[in-house]
Amino acid sequence: MRGAGCTINDLWDRNLDPHVTRTRLRPIARGAITPPQALTFTVAQLLTGLAILLQFPTSAILTAIPSLLLVATYPLAKRITHYPQFILGLTFSWGALLGFPALGTNLLTDPLALNASALLYASCVSWTVLYDMIYAHMDIRDDAKAGIKSIALRHEPDTKTILSALAVLQISLLGCSGWMVGSGPVFYIG
Repeated sequence: MRGAGCTINDLWDRNLDPHVTRTRLRPIARGAITPPQALTFTVAQLLTGLAILLQFPTSAILTAIPSLLLVATYPLAKRITHYPQFILGLTFSWGALLGFPALGTNLLTDPLALNASALLYASCVSWTVLYDMIYAHMDIRDDAKAGIKSIALRHEPDTKTILSALAVLQISLLGCSGWMVGSGPVFYIG
């Protein structure tokens, strides 16, 4: 699904990517692949993801379905908010919510599983915001010219503080998630 999300993003951004140094050589942006070809590839990726998803219990499938809305709309976030990295985090981290349902545990009836999943999800969101904020800094000048919004543009003077806080938050949430499910020392060493 992450691959499908990347392809959808490149389709949405095909007119923006040529103006950003880091993304100008992406296949759609440079014209190596046409939008209809990319759409065909996206459908193939989504069908592959569906084939994998159908191997899981119904509760996992139902947990996964809402992520499609985020996958399809994330690319719009950079046009309307300075926090598209947060939307990306919500999107790319959704898989953290599928572990327990994939094992047959209902998150709605098992508070421990729900809390551990929520902490893991929040940890993954924090990590995604952190690394994508770094990417956004690579694009900051091009983004400003192209009208693309980002957390890097909004909070440029506070970057080190925000990245440090996100790192502490990510590790803390991950540790709490492991603690909730009784993970041993190997979890914390790894």
